[in-house]
Amino acid sequence: MSFQCQFCGAEFIRRRGAAFASAAAVAGPAPQAGAAAVALDNPYEAPEGMGEAPVRVSYGEQALAGPVARLGAHFVDGLIALAIYLPMFLAVFMGEPDSGFVGIAAMISAVGILVLLVYQLRLLSREGQTIGKRVMKVRVVMYDDGSNPGFGRAVGLRLFVNGLIGIVPGYALVDVLFIFGAERRCLHDFIAGTKVVEA
Repeated sequence: MSFQCQFCGAEFIRRRGAAFASAAAVAGPAPQAGAAAVALDNPYEAPEGMGEAPVRVSYGEQALAGPVARLGAHFVDGLIALAIYLPMFLAVFMGEPDSGFVGIAAMISAVGILVLLVYQLRLLSREGQTIGKRVMKVRVVMYDDGSNPGFGRAVGLRLFVNGLIGIVPGYALVDVLFIFGAERRCLHDFIAGTKVVEA
């Protein structure tokens, strides 16, 4: 005796109390062993590569800092220096020239600038940053490998040597305009072999 399935159309033959499918072709070809393992393993498993931990990016591979961030860092550093000079300016313009208040204000400003200079140079040589660069989240690194340039390049070449060359008329403007180039490197970056990246 046989009967046909109403859903898949397969014909079944009852023999000795057991049912056998006589139309195996209805179910389609048997899947290959490898394919069956993939299909039946875990259908909810994430695709290969999605669960891997992200790769840590070094300074040498980070994105270059934009002109706005770099100029903003200089602006912040300038504001800090101006705030330290402010007591002396107020004393000169508002106080009596012969009074001791002007001398005290000038001494306070001088000490403040000296402390700021030492801190900024130490920070720049050790971390590749000034206070302004920290605020704007940028950092000076070596152009070739992204390492810390150290005191010699970050301070000696980028600041002192570049400052001496800055005596040449028009050099400062050209130095700043180079920041809009493809590599976003100023002339002092080329002198020191450095670049500025996002921190």
